[in-house]
Amino acid sequence: MINRMKFIFSITVCLLLAGLKGIAGDITEFNRHFRLLPQPQKVELLKAGGLPYAALRNIVLVNTRERPVMPPMLAAFPLAASPVAGSVSLVIRASLSLPSPEGYILEIKDRQVTIQAAQQAGLFYGLQTLNQLMEDSRDQGIDIPSCRITDYPEIAYRAVHLDWKHHRDVARYYYDMMDRRAAVKVNAVIVELEDKLR
Repeated sequence: MINRMKFIFSITVCLLLAGLKGIAGDITEFNRHFRLLPQPQKVELLKAGGLPYAALRNIVLVNTRERPVMPPMLAAFPLAASPVAGSVSLVIRASLSLPSPEGYILEIKDRQVTIQAAQQAGLFYGLQTLNQLMEDSRDQGIDIPSCRITDYPEIAYRAVHLDWKHHRDVARYYYDMMDRRAAVKVNAVIVELEDKLR
């Protein structure tokens, strides 16, 4: 009887450990294929199937009329009246409870994407994360897994410093640089023109 109980206990422990390894392996696999910068606060994998990046085709605005500035892979998407397979729904929900007005919840399931935020800034940053997922999906030839990403900045002021006192470039360089920094959620630029003013 004791041997049987030990056997059942051993099998139970093995099954629990295998289940935990499977869950951890899924997130590990996600992080191996999708390099999100900065790392989101929380990524949850959902049970539904993945979504090929090329399946996305339009934007639906919910509770807002203002279309955010779109990252490169989404810039040409037309607006649609209601969500269908392949839609990216941008939802302003003032009651969304996140620690920052720049926070968002991005959910990919049922061959659709929904980004919820309390303000436009949250939609903008959610779109930047979706763009990163789409780029990694395209570059590796894999589907974006069904997931829910909750993210918000821990620091409200995230700046990059430009030193113009020693080097200046053409204006286009700086505009491109700002776009690249916005893609990784930098939200301010400090420009140093001179350090020896009288």
